[in-house]
Amino acid sequence: RYEARSFYGPFKKAFSGIYPMVGVPKAGYPEGLARVFNVDNWLFGPLVEIGGRLTGRISRAHIGIPQMYLIWQVAGAALVMAALFWLLR
Repeated sequence: RYEARSFYGPFKKAFSGIYPMVGVPKAGYPEGLARVFNVDNWLFGPLVEIGGRLTGRISRAHIGIPQMYLIWQVAGAALVMAALFWLLR
């Protein structure tokens, strides 16, 4: 069984002097582009922070009278059903 380099070796030798060697300039690291692609900092981080504050406020509403907890469950179920009907229309 032949290795891949054994197939390409003769071609590399034959064409080695035909093409000139051109130096390619080194490019710097694009800091601005890295910030754009770092989605954790500008999208996910703020979303998690907002979600944490929102769930903290909602969890404080669950403390206390058990009837209030049941009312929140019914309101949440109604909200989920409304969202499903809206999505599936």
